Amino acid sequence: MAELTKLEDKLGEVLGLAQAAQDASMAEAGKVAHVEILGTLAQTPQDAAVVHLAAWALPIQERHLASVRESGVRLAAAEDPDEPA
Repeated sequence: MAELTKLEDKLGEVLGLAQAAQDASMAEAGKVAHVEILGTLAQTPQDAAVVHLAAWALPIQERHLASVRESGVRLAAAEDPDEPA
């Protein structure tokens, strides 16, 4: 029965980490989407300042999203299933 508790603890830890990674990924993806939408909306009336802002911000937000994605995958790969929770 003690083994089951250890397994349940480890499962809880892994699920918590997965949820944190999902939350961070979704937040960054949302930022990328917002900047893309802003850039598209700004091109309609050709608001140069907003077009410039979107062009500047989009690569930054895309890098943030890639970083979160890569970090989550790297953490998952480094997870030791035999390590106590």
